[in-house]
Amino acid sequence: MRRMLMPLGLLPFLCGPAAHAVILAPQPKPALATVTAYPAVQVTGASITLGDLARLESSDPALLATLRQVDFGPAPLPGKERPVDMSTLVIRLRQKGINPETVSLQGPTRIQVSRAAQTIAGEEMARLAQQALLAKLQPAAGSSEEIKLDLLHVPNPVTAPLGAYEAEVQVSDRSMMGSTATSLVKLKVSGVCIASVPVQFKLQRLGEVLVADKQLDRKSTVESDCVHPEKRDLTTLPKDALRSLAEAKGLQVRSAVAAGQVLTRVMLEGKPLVEARAEVTLVALAGAIRVTTAATTLEAGRKGQSIRVLNKAANKELKATILDSQTVQAALGE
Repeated sequence: MRRMLMPLGLLPFLCGPAAHAVILAPQPKPALATVTAYPAVQVTGASITLGDLARLESSDPALLATLRQVDFGPAPLPGKERPVDMSTLVIRLRQKGINPETVSLQGPTRIQVSRAAQTIAGEEMARLAQQALLAKLQPAAGSSEEIKLDLLHVPNPVTAPLGAYEAEVQVSDRSMMGSTATSLVKLKVSGVCIASVPVQFKLQRLGEVLVADKQLDRKSTVESDCVHPEKRDLTTLPKDALRSLAEAKGLQVRSAVAAGQVLTRVMLEGKPLVEARAEVTLVALAGAIRVTTAATTLEAGRKGQSIRVLNKAANKELKATILDSQTVQAALGE
């Protein structure tokens, strides 16, 4: 068998340093963007993006635009704050299709994020609510009524996002029952309702009513010398409280009325046209037959009212309707 001899000149190449295998580690990809996180930031919107949290540097405009929009979740409520962990950047970059190895993160890994806010004062909401109520309760032209609203308590201030706000005040008829009135103030920023605040007032409707000057005895007649107009809070009075002398003059008091008491319709009745035990003419009708006779009233009554009378000729009691101060009418056979 023939042996092959290796030239001695090749030995240095085979036995020297070049004879050892060399494995080179993969070189990291050069950073295409640098993200320098701020220690604390304040945002105005409802969400947090990487553009809010850090200074971004890159020669690639498209990459910069994408990095700015990397989402870090909802912003805290206006006036509040919350921490953001930048260690989640790797996951968020991958969600955007960006290789994290191409982005260099510098600065703190935990950032305190606060939300910018404005405060809407309770006094301002109360002012708007009062304006709306006064417009709703405006008395009719020529009325002597006076509306008075006293704020029961100042609403708490509302913390709202930055931006121009508008207030919509709602007043319903049901919200003005009795001696209280309530407005609902709806606050909106950029068209979005951020709070609904009820504002409550003590309501007074001051108007003239008829008041007794002195005690009015039962069956006494109301005249100008025994009553006077006086301003009272109508929300505390019965709905049938009399507002003028014209509504009561000449009527009789059903039962005694104390001095200073407000007169109402139910307290009064018309003065009887016919008194009890009055001598009257009784007209009896039966078809075309008309009979008249003397009678005595057994009770007082007004025109058109049915009362008991005594037929003197027959000595019989019957019901008859008052026609005038001297005549009553009944049907034959009653």
